[in-house]
Amino acid sequence: MEIQGTVPKLYPEPRIGPGIPLFIPASGDGRDFMIEEKKYEYQGLTFYQRKRRVSRGIIREILLWLLYTAVAVFLAYCVVSFFGFRVSVIGPSMEPTLEEGDSVLVNRISGRIGAISRGDVIAFYPGGNTSAHPYIKRVVGIPGDTVSISSGVLSVNGVPENRGYDLIEDPGEAAEQITLGDNEYFVLGDNRNNSEDSRSAGIGNVTSDMIIGKVYFAITDAGTVHTVK
Repeated sequence: MEIQGTVPKLYPEPRIGPGIPLFIPASGDGRDFMIEEKKYEYQGLTFYQRKRRVSRGIIREILLWLLYTAVAVFLAYCVVSFFGFRVSVIGPSMEPTLEEGDSVLVNRISGRIGAISRGDVIAFYPGGNTSAHPYIKRVVGIPGDTVSISSGVLSVNGVPENRGYDLIEDPGEAAEQITLGDNEYFVLGDNRNNSEDSRSAGIGNVTSDMIIGKVYFAITDAGTVHTVK
């Protein structure tokens, strides 16, 4: 007794009914699967054995999808690591710019490359204590500047500030002129009379290694987003 086999043939379709081909693709491009058919003859009877195989096209699409997913996860990680640090605002020290309960997004890269300027709003760890909740204040003095507060007015390098803030009731450490050293910054809250900042001996000058980064965006309790200037 002998079974004779023919060379397998590939064609992208199953057959419905004798001699009537019909292919129903899963994605419409005709490349999702192939049908491998083997024909056997035994005592005048013909038998068919079919196996479904995934085509190269669908394998390539799956691999591309996995690649795109991996790239998206990597980019998301980079964004969160370098730009997505989020800090909640506690207290009224930055009113009216920021309200208590707001959340701010911090650009970490800006704090690492030293691109901090006067007027920037930054997040930093007070005293360098990374276990403490970050403070959010505005930079008014940068390395090499002289800072003093006299008669309620802030002066930087001998020039009085004219941004329209209320007169400062407590000059704190800035009652005497302060000269900022390398990598030192003098920060104040926008709500000058209700803020713990560089005027306080407990905070003092902020050094570069304390700075997390610049604050660019704020999210209010209502869910609105605005830039921080």
